[in-house]
Amino acid sequence: MKNNFKQPSIFYEESVEGLSAGFPFMQIEKNESIPNVLFVGAISDTDEQIDDESSETIKELVMQSYYNSEAIKSVLDEKTFNSLKVALGLRKA
Repeated sequence: MKNNFKQPSIFYEESVEGLSAGFPFMQIEKNESIPNVLFVGAISDTDEQIDDESSETIKELVMQSYYNSEAIKSVLDEKTFNSLKVALGLRKA
């Protein structure tokens, strides 16, 4: 299996009346497939200032990975997949 980590651009609609109902979306080109994983950095401020003369704070970056549910569903049995959805808060136990 070839791992291709090409990261598509992510777009946002401000209106819930748009094509994606306000959810973020990716523009997938013809002959391309939806990626099995996306890497997204979550940046937050710390309480530390860059230096004594600056009011700017040091940023902390935590890289996260988000997985394509269809790719996961194709390799897990139904019970395990449903347990995963419960763990992620996507389904009631």
